[in-house]
Amino acid sequence: MGLARVQLEAEEQAYIAELERALERADKRMRELSRDGVTRLPTRLQCDEHVDDAWHRTLRSGGRFGVMIIDADNFKRINDERGHSAGDDALRRIAGAIRASVRRADFVGRWGGDEFIVVMEGASAEGIRRVAINIHDRVMVEAPTSVTVGCGLQGPIKFIGAVAQDIIDEADRDLLARKKGRS
Repeated sequence: MGLARVQLEAEEQAYIAELERALERADKRMRELSRDGVTRLPTRLQCDEHVDDAWHRTLRSGGRFGVMIIDADNFKRINDERGHSAGDDALRRIAGAIRASVRRADFVGRWGGDEFIVVMEGASAEGIRRVAINIHDRVMVEAPTSVTVGCGLQGPIKFIGAVAQDIIDEADRDLLARKKGRS
C-alpha cells in the first residue's frame, strides 16, 4: 500500500505541474492577445478599461485628467503607395515616438486603425499641450513617411457628472476640429 500511495502522489504532482505549465502558457497567450500585433501597445479593450479606471481614480482623488487622441493623417496613402509593410513600420515608429514623448506614468494605447490614445493623470493643460507638441515634432522626425499627427486633448478636468466617455468625445471633437482647420 505504501508504494501505491507514493506512486499516486508522484502522479498527482506531475499532473499539478502540467496544469501549472498549461496555466502559464495560457497567461502568456492572454498577455500577447492584450497587445496590438503591430505596435505592441495595449488594444482598444485595454484602452477602454484603463480610461475608465483612470477616470475613477481621478474622481476619487479630485485630480486632473487629460486625454489625447492622435491620428496619423493620410495614413491610407502609405499603405496604398508603399504597401502594408511600410504602413506597419510607420505605425511602429509613430507608437515609439508617442511613448518616447510622454511621462513614464502616462498610458499609451492603439485606439484603432491609425489612431492612438494617451491618458495623462494629474497633468496640467500646459503639460498636455507640451506633450502634444513633442509628439507631433518627434513623429515628424522619427516616422520617415508622409504621416503627420494631430492631437485632440481635454484636460485638466474637475467637474461632477461627467463620465470618461465625455472626455474622450471632447478630445475626439477637438481632433476633428483641428483636422478641419488644416484642410
